[in-house]
Amino acid sequence: MASNKLLLAGAGLGGGLLYLLDPARSNGLSWPWNRKRVPNWALAARVHLEIGRRLSQPRNVQATAHSGVVTLRGTAPKPEMKRLVSAVRAIPGVSRVIKELDEPIPEAPTGESRPSAKKASSPAGSFVLGLTSGALAFSGAALLARGVTHKLAGARK
Repeated sequence: MASNKLLLAGAGLGGGLLYLLDPARSNGLSWPWNRKRVPNWALAARVHLEIGRRLSQPRNVQATAHSGVVTLRGTAPKPEMKRLVSAVRAIPGVSRVIKELDEPIPEAPTGESRPSAKKASSPAGSFVLGLTSGALAFSGAALLARGVTHKLAGARK
């Protein structure tokens, strides 16, 4: 009779420990050997997804991950920053978030003059310009070889 009680107590204790230490349960106890470590590349990919979801200009923020520590660098508006940081903290595998984020510099009002950016030409325009300059260089070299340029300049031999 005593051995049956001991057997039932051992089975109950073992079942209870299995339940409490189950790594699949997020609210149960978790021992270091039960935790699954998320690889840095996977953690960075999860963070980049959140950046794309939370920011209006996601290319302005870069993220790196190392052993659960995520570093955010770049510029973002303050309300978006707060939402991003709280979303990144909620990602499984993130133990700490380092914020190196700044607010973007506001643009000048429309009434002030700003230096204009150089406009890029189209590929076709660049091609025509290249052909024209090449033809001029070739014809100039041909005229120089014939000695015509000296006559045009009024030089005497």
